[in-house]
Amino acid sequence: MTIEKKTQVMKRRNFLKWSGISLLSLPFIAKAKVAYGRPFGRLFGGYWVGPEDGRYCVQRTVYTGDVDSGYIWARVDGWWRRFKIREAEENFWAWNFDERMKRLLIQYEPEWDAVAGGPAQPHIATYGNPKGRGDSAFHLNSKVIYQSLAPKEEHCEEINNTMFDMIEAGANWDKDVLPWWVEIHENRDLWCKDRQVGLEVFTTPEFETHTFLNLMENPVATMGYHAIYDNNISYELRCIAQIAHPRDPNLSAYEKGLALHTSLQIVLAHGFASPDFIYDIPGVIYYHIEEFDNSFGAQGKKLVGRINKENMKRLF
Repeated sequence: MTIEKKTQVMKRRNFLKWSGISLLSLPFIAKAKVAYGRPFGRLFGGYWVGPEDGRYCVQRTVYTGDVDSGYIWARVDGWWRRFKIREAEENFWAWNFDERMKRLLIQYEPEWDAVAGGPAQPHIATYGNPKGRGDSAFHLNSKVIYQSLAPKEEHCEEINNTMFDMIEAGANWDKDVLPWWVEIHENRDLWCKDRQVGLEVFTTPEFETHTFLNLMENPVATMGYHAIYDNNISYELRCIAQIAHPRDPNLSAYEKGLALHTSLQIVLAHGFASPDFIYDIPGVIYYHIEEFDNSFGAQGKKLVGRINKENMKRLF
């Protein structure tokens, strides 16, 4: 058994130990409040651990031991629940890839304008930490984030290593990076359809964003997407958000790779003085649970995550 596999087994045993009989009864009841991942992490030593020069955050409200089986556990509104991870349907991905390619290809023009929005810059709404930073009477929060596609496990290391090599070589964006970036995005088989990745780019032990504080306590996120090139197209994805810090030794190799992926993109595209940047920023893995079509005329139709006969069979 590999070290990574042993770590996953130990994490699962720890989860089951804390859960006890309440967890075992989950197939028969709708909700169960369990001890694992105690609420309000700040009251139990805070979110950050490790030495001063290498601190990392630990999220205690998500358990990923069953992700390979297509399920993720999360403590939502104070109750542990198991969620089915689902692929977004094909129309969403056709639009997602099409708009990403348009934004990439327009950069070949001599003068181009950066366009905000689209699949790479959705709005994210979170809630759940009533204390927050102490500067608001509300714990509902919304902001625009940068979100990238998630490489499949068998391709993640290779794609990340290529970015590492380009950063170390000081590769030219127009001549070297952009053609490669277009090439890998044209190959849709490299990317997951049941998750995407992002960053809590401004979060540090000294400053925590409201989104970060919400997700640490209540790891649910709603993503709102609006098309750049067709104003009639709009989607909504409801996700379980796993905050994965690159320095966390308990992450699997794949989770760490996803945590680093978006940071590497930012460094490659914009550059930063310190290469340690990629290890300092918490990554976020957004697992898709439900999808809605909010396009003009669709009336918020639920596309993925519908309750039907097949779902009921799986439940029982």
